[in-house]
Amino acid sequence: MSQVREACAPAAQVISAIASIEIPIGKWDNIINILLGQIDQQQLLVKESILRCLGFICQDIPNSEYLEQHSNLILTAVVSGITNQESLQVRLAAMIALSNSLIFAKKNMDIQQERDYIMTVICQTIRNNEHEVKLHAYMCLILIAENYYRHLQPYMEEIYQITSAQLISAQQDGDSEEICLAIEFWSTICDREIDYKNQQIELWEKGCMEEEFKQNRSSKKAGPIRQAGPQKLQEV
Repeated sequence: MSQVREACAPAAQVISAIASIEIPIGKWDNIINILLGQIDQQQLLVKESILRCLGFICQDIPNSEYLEQHSNLILTAVVSGITNQESLQVRLAAMIALSNSLIFAKKNMDIQQERDYIMTVICQTIRNNEHEVKLHAYMCLILIAENYYRHLQPYMEEIYQITSAQLISAQQDGDSEEICLAIEFWSTICDREIDYKNQQIELWEKGCMEEEFKQNRSSKKAGPIRQAGPQKLQEV
């Protein structure tokens, strides 16, 4: 990895481009281990480059079973980068990588302890004053609302408090980007809640129709139309 910042992004993109071709055909399957094997080095630019590369790989290889299998390693490295206190650029690269890797993190989000830690890191990041990092933390919240809505209930009170306070601060500072992302998060919550309610109504209606059908079949009495038939014939 180059020690020159200007070369970090292009180098990460080149590696990601090659990986996006090789991994789907079963080659270069040790690339994640190679990258993560170097991330503990002390050079901050190396960490930043690796996190950028992880983010690009997660972005460029959609629906990848390979990435799902490596989600534990990826998330561990990414969350460690987000909590890095030495470099803003490392934290930003890590938060972008997190937003790109969340789609593969279903098994991690299904485990409460891991989910709690991820949500804590995201919420703490939104509280800080680093504009770009904060924006990507909001994007993570939106992605979680879209993909893991059923897990959000325990965190809603904290998220409400954070976003309310941040909205007031953003309005005072004239930060339209943060305001838009906060509104997008709550709009996404509304959309998911509407979808959930509609699904419940459909299931309820389906259940009622099935129950009525079963009762009609098991009943010895004929339905209203069939009951009316003989009487009408007699009248004729």
